[in-house]
Amino acid sequence: MAESIRSRIADFFVDDQPYVPMDTVPPEQKTWSVPAIPQRASHPTNNGQTGIDLGVVTLWTPEINDWAERQSAEKNRYCAHWGFSYHPYPKKIDSSRAPTWSKIPALLNHLDDHEWLLWIDADAVITNHLFDARTLCDPEADLVITHDHAGFNAGIFLIRNTEVARRFLDRVWQNDIDTFHSEQTSKDEIMASMPDLRVKILPKRSMNSYWFDHRPGDFIFHAAGESTDMKTKLLTVFTNAARLPHPLRPTPHRRGPAPAPRRRPLSGDLGRPRGAEQLFRRLARPRRHA
Repeated sequence: MAESIRSRIADFFVDDQPYVPMDTVPPEQKTWSVPAIPQRASHPTNNGQTGIDLGVVTLWTPEINDWAERQSAEKNRYCAHWGFSYHPYPKKIDSSRAPTWSKIPALLNHLDDHEWLLWIDADAVITNHLFDARTLCDPEADLVITHDHAGFNAGIFLIRNTEVARRFLDRVWQNDIDTFHSEQTSKDEIMASMPDLRVKILPKRSMNSYWFDHRPGDFIFHAAGESTDMKTKLLTVFTNAARLPHPLRPTPHRRGPAPAPRRRPLSGDLGRPRGAEQLFRRLARPRRHA
């Protein structure tokens, strides 16, 4: 059930584990588990909503092309597997604002084309290509989102094609503020001022796992808050470890049986390596198919 935004105000800035940028963690304290094969079917259900028309939207700027283009290709691979429409933007839409603001017009450009849109930041990796994003959609919600130590996370969320949702995006855009995480702050303010906006708050790891809380089978890894150097390393590691569908098996939007994934994990706990470089060398292994 979608929860009233006002009923969750006390929980907005509560998180079980505070965020710690990886650069600040001593190498001897870093422990990892490479994403393993999820123990679930390839065709999950979502309360009868499997026929949802879903589009995926992302955006990046030219200065991060060296890693953002690869991440875009991986997102496109995921969309092709499930038959979703993919809408990538390789540059910001409004040059007068910070790049993060451009997600609002990007979403508005495609909201009428689909029943639901999934926004995913450029620095997020789909680590489980066998997970159907439509299972996170709720017919009683206009916005499906997670929150972390800093409040609602605007890096990954689902928004439904409704009049209320469109009004929400319009108001976020009109609320042009110049603060840290300006567009995310605007989103929080408008959410709190719209009691008719039906918001569903999901557990954080349902679509927004960080390096310290990612677990086998998690849908998306998000390198939020990391330095550029650490971000590129993390994205490489989690992209290489992502769970992919078998290239010879039928995709879900085509005719054919739905294969269940093999039950063979990629790796277990990797212990405590002596340094970050050693850690990444041990994790950066070729991906395996289902």
